[in-house]
Amino acid sequence: MFKDKEKITIAVGPAGAWPSAFTKVMAERNHNVRLFFRNPLDLEYFQSKHQTPRLPGIEMSPNVKGFTDVKTWIDGAELVALGPPSIHFREFWNTVKTSVKNKTDILILSKGLEQITHLRMSEIILQTDSSRIDHIAVLSGPNQAQEVAEGELAGATLAAYNKSTGNRLQKRLNSKSFNVYTSDDVVGVEIAAALKNVLALGAGMADGFKVASSTKAFYLTRALGEITAIGTTIRNTPLKGHESTFIGLAGCGDFSLSCYGGNTRNHWAGERIVEGWSVQKILAAKTLEGYYALQTAKDLIRGEEDQYPIISALYGIWYEDVPIRGNINQLLGRQPVKEQFKDKGFGFRTTIFLMRMLHNLRLSHIRK
Repeated sequence: MFKDKEKITIAVGPAGAWPSAFTKVMAERNHNVRLFFRNPLDLEYFQSKHQTPRLPGIEMSPNVKGFTDVKTWIDGAELVALGPPSIHFREFWNTVKTSVKNKTDILILSKGLEQITHLRMSEIILQTDSSRIDHIAVLSGPNQAQEVAEGELAGATLAAYNKSTGNRLQKRLNSKSFNVYTSDDVVGVEIAAALKNVLALGAGMADGFKVASSTKAFYLTRALGEITAIGTTIRNTPLKGHESTFIGLAGCGDFSLSCYGGNTRNHWAGERIVEGWSVQKILAAKTLEGYYALQTAKDLIRGEEDQYPIISALYGIWYEDVPIRGNINQLLGRQPVKEQFKDKGFGFRTTIFLMRMLHNLRLSHIRK
């Protein structure tokens, strides 16, 4: 067990797979953890087995307690970690917000963007109470719930609007098996977390078709480029993500896990649609973050679809019933364009010009 001088009370909920895994890690970190259950029957299951229905086989430490009453669950907690599916985040926040004191730290475990509004999860909280900005952080990375709960080495990015909050939470959450890295790029971390689910749908489809490794590598590289471009040039907002975030744990790391991990929902869904499952059947089987984020991604690139062929192709398949093979062939047959998504600027171009000029002068001298 990882020991630390500081021991706090953390309220985590609702008890989905990832919040349950997070609870397991924090309890082993020696914190007192309160886990919220929406369904009283799920709480009964937990009390009898000391496991959660969404993470069966993983036994929780004695310092994990279960609750169904929101006020009791939150009262006295130094940290509240929220992890409902993104489509239910606003509803859940509205249920708990009056019980969360203004200076209580809030950690967002959910990944996604709200439909219609396109708001990030932290923005939903700030929309209701902007004074909480210094106490909000988001946690995201390549974390498969079962593996993390079993103690496999893993890491994540913790991004906060306030640097001192990020540093404080890093000290409280970091452990020998779960490494936490701080960032000030809340926007980039949340955008990367949401859009990687979209592209995992395509990765699952690629594996469903059993494409060559070179083909999948081509897809993954270009797909990551598309979500980086969206996150760093996002419209109608004063804040934009940092390009470096998208090659870090919250970007490339989480993206890689989702696109290669057969246990991830969105990858699973991509394989099923290739097998002939309907979109409706897939949605009935699992809550699919990537499907909902795909609609938001399409809205964000509206009018610029030609610059985002992968997202546009995926939208056609999942929302417009475009034949899968035809759309993929159209994508792969696209005329090559520049790899960079944005101009590097006058200074960059000038430097390249000078380098070429000096190199040519040197060659001319050698030839003489």
